[in-house]
Amino acid sequence: MENFTFYYISYIGSRGNVIMERLNIWRNNCIFHGCNSVLHNWEEGIQARGDLTDIASEAVLLYTFTYLGSRMKAKETDIRTNDTVHRIKKYIDDNFSNPDFSCEMLCAALNYNRKYISSLFKRHMQVGIIDYLNTIRIQHACTMMQQGFTSVTDIANLCGYRDAQYFSRVFKERLKLSPRSYMQELDKNR
Repeated sequence: MENFTFYYISYIGSRGNVIMERLNIWRNNCIFHGCNSVLHNWEEGIQARGDLTDIASEAVLLYTFTYLGSRMKAKETDIRTNDTVHRIKKYIDDNFSNPDFSCEMLCAALNYNRKYISSLFKRHMQVGIIDYLNTIRIQHACTMMQQGFTSVTDIANLCGYRDAQYFSRVFKERLKLSPRSYMQELDKNR
């Protein structure tokens, strides 16, 4: 078993209960990992002079609650952010074949501002929405070609591209092969 340090913090008084209730800290979520940054404050509080012990203890307790509250808030924000990114990704995955797909359509469907969605998605996925959309479309096109589809126009249309030439250009930019060349390579390898 790996070495660990366990600190049990106990307090007497209703103020701590009020703060814990405000932060939604209950018996089922009162164990916190990675709180080494508050350790120094606790050590100093314990070593305070006798007549200052109660003030030092309250200060350390309030600082600890502030620290835990901000960590919990950040965790809640991360969960909401991940949920939003997941919803954006799912919407794109479900609607990539729609030739009318646009960021405006996505924003209207999810009820978010375009700038917010674009920056959030790029920050978490390391790719822009349109790049991701084109990636999904090209992956689907490759799957269709592997399944025996041979009409570039049909593949383009089924993947959400109205213009087969534009599809071919995007395909070639991404795979360094035209759709026809890709299909010929597939035939060679069968």
